[in-house]
Amino acid sequence: MVLPAAVAGVAGHALCGVVAQTTCDECQNCFDFDSNITSNQTQPQHQDTSSKNPIPIDDSTRTFQQANKPAIPTKPKTSLGANRQESVALFAHPIVTRVETNEDASENDVEQNSPQKLKTSIHHQKDGDDSVVEVDYEGGDSTVASNQVVSGKSEFFIDGNFHYGKVRDIETQHFCYNIKFNLDSTILAIGMNNTGGVLLYETKTFSLLHTIERDDTVSALDWADNPFPDNDEEGTTHDDERSQLLAVGGFDGVVTIYSVVKGSRTKDLVTAIYDVRVKTDVMSMAFVKDNATNYAPHPLALVIGEMDGTVSLLLTDGELNQFASKSKMTKIDEHQNEVLAVAFGFVEDGIIMATGTKYGLVRVSALVLHNGEWKVSDLLFEYLRTGAIRALRFNHDSTSLIVGGYDKTVLLVDTYLWKVVHEIHVDGTVNTIEFDPFHRYLLLGTRSKILTVIDTSTHHPIKTFQTLGWVTCVTWGGDSMIAMRSDDKTVSLIKFEPIQSLGLILESSRGEECSMSWSYDGRFLARTHKNEVIINDSKKEFEEVSRLGQNDSVRDVKFCYAEGKRERLAIVGNDGFVRLFQLRISVGRIHVEPLASIFLEPNLWSVCWSTDGETIIAGGKGEMLHFICTKTYKPLHEPMKTGGRVKTIDSLSQAAQSDLGDFSTSIGLAITVGQNMAQIFDMNTYESSMEITRKRTVRC
Repeated sequence: MVLPAAVAGVAGHALCGVVAQTTCDECQNCFDFDSNITSNQTQPQHQDTSSKNPIPIDDSTRTFQQANKPAIPTKPKTSLGANRQESVALFAHPIVTRVETNEDASENDVEQNSPQKLKTSIHHQKDGDDSVVEVDYEGGDSTVASNQVVSGKSEFFIDGNFHYGKVRDIETQHFCYNIKFNLDSTILAIGMNNTGGVLLYETKTFSLLHTIERDDTVSALDWADNPFPDNDEEGTTHDDERSQLLAVGGFDGVVTIYSVVKGSRTKDLVTAIYDVRVKTDVMSMAFVKDNATNYAPHPLALVIGEMDGTVSLLLTDGELNQFASKSKMTKIDEHQNEVLAVAFGFVEDGIIMATGTKYGLVRVSALVLHNGEWKVSDLLFEYLRTGAIRALRFNHDSTSLIVGGYDKTVLLVDTYLWKVVHEIHVDGTVNTIEFDPFHRYLLLGTRSKILTVIDTSTHHPIKTFQTLGWVTCVTWGGDSMIAMRSDDKTVSLIKFEPIQSLGLILESSRGEECSMSWSYDGRFLARTHKNEVIINDSKKEFEEVSRLGQNDSVRDVKFCYAEGKRERLAIVGNDGFVRLFQLRISVGRIHVEPLASIFLEPNLWSVCWSTDGETIIAGGKGEMLHFICTKTYKPLHEPMKTGGRVKTIDSLSQAAQSDLGDFSTSIGLAITVGQNMAQIFDMNTYESSMEITRKRTVRC
């Protein structure tokens, strides 16, 4: 049976067994858990992947496997072998940015030749708490590439919010451990520490719908479509009441499957339908399903990774009311230590299962259905890293396996060659990996308090989000919504919409006379064009609202961003006037009304509003800085000499002012004067408080 090629899997967040009473930042066992410094634990032996036959499995640890299991080829025949273009993310634009790689040669080898022999050796170096791993490859052309992710605060504008793109924060009473949108993104589930249970939020206003009570920390969550019919008392199924299954696992070893029906007229929102207890703590868990399409093959199966290294599979068949009677638990694999991550890939010849452990072992096996039961067949790949493997994820067509963990490196494994073809280095342990629904972006959450967005076509970072705490879990919902655990008791909701070209061409001035400004809400765009300022309305396909003619060339235009004054606009030009306007919307029509016209000096080149909107600052060729009160339209201070022609003026943002408090006024204004420095001014004393120099001219 040929299944759709896509990605599946869940990156579980696993901590030590005593974390239910202790925070991650304070629990030393959590650091030992990742740092791989426990001396009395035997390291798993690395397996050579050069053989074309399945890698031998130690009988002492794999005695439960049967010799007569059905096999699939050890090199899955995926779409990668036929067309590498399919692995490039939708809507992405590839650029050549990789280093130390011969990508063209390696891709030709994939398409035309069989995989060459690969020999891998690993060298460990330890210095205190730091561990370094070196990986050497011998074989065909080098295909290992790497790039460094540079952390830093985001400066992009998203959804009209000019700070981080944050929509809101959900504050919880207990520590948050897992978050997961359901399949249609109508419910957000948040798994809590200790007895906090699972919080279910609807995603229109993010109001709390229900709390599922639990006796211990919720260590793993996953959703699946309910394969059983949802019939009411009259035997009718309502599309808007179709239930989904939510699996919840905890450090108490209990896994419960719930039926969740949002907006039901006849049923409870949450109904517990099955409980199962495993021997040790649940460290990871995932339904056997394709995460790209949400397809789950029949019979429905749930894989559980335990603290003792056991990988168990819960299998069910029959009707929903027969769930308990027709469900059974079997052991399908075993490791020497905790199983922290489980993921599934769907390839042409079947399903592959990847598991990652506390001590850095990644194992990929074929998962086959034999006589109505799921079983592990051939071992396809094993790879040893330094420290815990915390996150595993297949891409949309399962041609790549993404691996992240303690060693601060994200590996991209080609599932046709079973070879590491790319590395992304990040600043901190990689706790979670997530794709957007179209697989254009790869999200990496780390312990360096950063969420990094990677372009899947170039493997380069395109955006970073700073957080207050470790980013231990991320989930992508509908309508470009990201939910991430941004602090111990905080889930942040972020609107992330890519910038796209509208194909519009608007005329404007050229050179130093060109200036543009958006209104605070992003609706109006004002731009200079010779002796005019043209205002367009983005809500009406950039329809022209007004043309404001001036006596001479217009050099700068600025909207005010201060609360209560955001409809105001300031203009300066070579005629020496500062002109203020106000945009007013009445009965669906937009009116531009003049407020004031003030002559300062000829050849004004730049204008700016103060952070609070109480002051207009302007300057230009005369090397003077003017401060005008926006209430009286009179000077607040004598013009200040700047030592050069004023090229640009900018004030501190309201977000930065809120963060800095009273200190913000001492650095509230910055100007450039066409030299190799920028001057910072104190808005209380109207004096220069700082100078920042660079080797070349500072232009903005």
